[in-house]
Amino acid sequence: IAEYTEGVINEKMGVIASKLNTDGGVLVYNPSGFERKGPAVVDGKTVELCDAVPAFGWKVVKNYAENTDVKINGLTAENKFYKMVLDNAGRITELFDKTACRQVLKDGEFGNEFQAFEDYPRSYDNWEITDYYKEKKWVLDDTAEITPITDGSRAGFKVVKKYLESEISQNIWLYSDSNRIDFDTDIDWHEQHQILKVAFPVDVHTNTAVYETQFGHVERTTHANTSWDKAKFEVCAHKWITVAENGYGVGLLNDCKYGFNTEGSTMKLTVLKCSTYPNEVADQGAHKFTYSIVAYEGDFREAGLINEAYALNQPFTVANVKANDGDLAEEFSLVNCDKANVIVETVKKAEADDGMIVRMYDAFDRRTNAKITVADGFSKAYLCDLMENELSELDFDGKSVTVPVSNFEIVTLKFAK
Repeated sequence: IAEYTEGVINEKMGVIASKLNTDGGVLVYNPSGFERKGPAVVDGKTVELCDAVPAFGWKVVKNYAENTDVKINGLTAENKFYKMVLDNAGRITELFDKTACRQVLKDGEFGNEFQAFEDYPRSYDNWEITDYYKEKKWVLDDTAEITPITDGSRAGFKVVKKYLESEISQNIWLYSDSNRIDFDTDIDWHEQHQILKVAFPVDVHTNTAVYETQFGHVERTTHANTSWDKAKFEVCAHKWITVAENGYGVGLLNDCKYGFNTEGSTMKLTVLKCSTYPNEVADQGAHKFTYSIVAYEGDFREAGLINEAYALNQPFTVANVKANDGDLAEEFSLVNCDKANVIVETVKKAEADDGMIVRMYDAFDRRTNAKITVADGFSKAYLCDLMENELSELDFDGKSVTVPVSNFEIVTLKFAK
């Protein structure tokens, strides 16, 4: 499936490139519903784009930073955002936020610490996690093999550690112009009846954590003061969670792991659960995934944490282009929205006709009037239900339409030719 979809994407990028009116450069496609800059891979090397690429569109980029400003000295990595120090096990012993002038992690505790727990649930072996799993715990603190690494505009460490019959290999990256710290992780796993988690003990004062779910987020307590709180020891979430105090917080992002728990202000991501029934080889073998942390000032909404999580999950698609005298402009956006709290989640062809469906939602728990602007070629706009049935025609000038969006509301529009 991955090979097929990658082939489709490359084919379409080639079609766009062949029809551009350009003097050459790097064609960058942005698959997310908001304009953004950030890391991209050009000719196999990570660079930082100097120009923003429009939402659901492309731009021929001429300027990007190829070299890194990240400094490596022993087990210390430093950029303009952070100073990060590792111990011999590859755990973070110090993470100083230069922007906020404060330590990110609790004193004497370790970030990016892998923890293994015995896992024999009461029932439903491959599905259930039972609360007593915490009673038997192993910290993966053996000495690791740590090597400095550089990839274009980012640098960091390669950390390789053994655990019983398994091996964990990570590339920990700091960027020149992004305050995201990435943990590109490869695990060759051969254990059973264990849960593997990775922990980040954040130095903030809080009793709650926020977890993203589809089309919104939920807030949950981080203590076990009541039986209800105690029962919520594992929480499902999508691209991000965060803990924060008034004015400062840290987000934990991921690209494919959706189980979390937060104890106090310590965020933990569930990485593996290797049960044996009914699948005797569940989670055995190779795993490849990325998680990231982002420190921010203010509120996570205004700080752009949600957009950063989308960027991790929806990287830029890139292709080199030569000079060409085609009909397409060097910069194009199919759909964009003027409100930061409204995420344009999906753009697709209508099921019943040749119209274009745009699905968006409020991600901030905030009411607003959102202005949606689309490319040329449409003459009518409709408000639809989730089944794409037209509910009412909207006032559309051929370019944009304004619609009210309520708290966490999902709104579906159709643009017709």
